[in-house]
Amino acid sequence: MSDPTPAGAPYPRQWEADVLLRDGRAAHLRPITPADAEKIADFQSSLSPESIYFRYFTLRGDLTPKELEQLTTVDHDRRVALVLTLGPQIIGVGRYEATSATEAEIALTVRDNHQARGVGSILLEHLAAAGRERGLRTFVGTVLSENSRMLDVFADAGFEAQQQVDDGMVSVSIDLEPTEQSLRVMEAREHRAEAVSIKQLLSPQSVVLVGVSVREGTFGHTLLRNILDAGFTGELSVVHPSAESIAGV
Repeated sequence: MSDPTPAGAPYPRQWEADVLLRDGRAAHLRPITPADAEKIADFQSSLSPESIYFRYFTLRGDLTPKELEQLTTVDHDRRVALVLTLGPQIIGVGRYEATSATEAEIALTVRDNHQARGVGSILLEHLAAAGRERGLRTFVGTVLSENSRMLDVFADAGFEAQQQVDDGMVSVSIDLEPTEQSLRVMEAREHRAEAVSIKQLLSPQSVVLVGVSVREGTFGHTLLRNILDAGFTGELSVVHPSAESIAGV
């Protein structure tokens, strides 16, 4: 990927990371670039009316070309945006805009079909690390009181945080200094995701064996027998150049 460098800091490659979602799938986190305009347009169009209202506090349509340019062109310093991708698709966007030397406003948005999978927590953790690197000490944000999922993301992150409710709006202030609790939360999230990922590897829904011999006693034939004897209930297939079936498979 090329490294666009709008006025500000160079492209911060050190912010890129491979992460595990709550369901064990691997996603890639990276800073946004102007080349993401089309993907951000797709991301925006995928959001439900509720998600759009939670993000903008009003209902609105697709982003204009000017808005797409503004959202994808950042300086990686006072204006930072991170995207979380799963395959070619953006599933979450987190951004901050500094309002002073030490404070920034934060906003997180997650694609509807990937909510409740730890995307918001991942974005917050990595935005906080990026902000600390840029000298920030505090994130502030405004969340609708009915947006319980986003409020949970802030509350469960483990950072020192304060909330103030006024007329259905919750003002959140987060101290970016890591705490023992925030480090434990991050470690626990990673362990849960790793456990799910390993479980999926060890409990597959389908198995394909290539090179299985029709002769008993060979490695491939023995492996096939062991899978059958273990009571594997998923889809089992064998690949052989001439045999139509081996051991009934």
